[in-house]
Amino acid sequence: MTYIKVSWKHDFPDESILIFSELDNNQNEIRKVEVYRGNWWRYACEYGNKNGTSLSECELPELSVINEDIQFEGVEIEKDEFEKVWKRALGER
Repeated sequence: MTYIKVSWKHDFPDESILIFSELDNNQNEIRKVEVYRGNWWRYACEYGNKNGTSLSECELPELSVINEDIQFEGVEIEKDEFEKVWKRALGER
């Protein structure tokens, strides 16, 4: 598994500004958390979602490709960091 955090720099009020993804070995999303301005959180996994967020239907590109677009800044993160974000998105502390 790979875990990534991608910052999306934009001015769209209804779009996420941070995206956390858990990826399998084929770059498919297993779980995802989106964070919006105003500290609003959404999540998705194979078992369901919150507020309409969904997993990508295709493989995500490598971080190097994502980072070629100046509006995105992606980094690989540790599993522990992703798990903390996931729990927060689920409303756990």
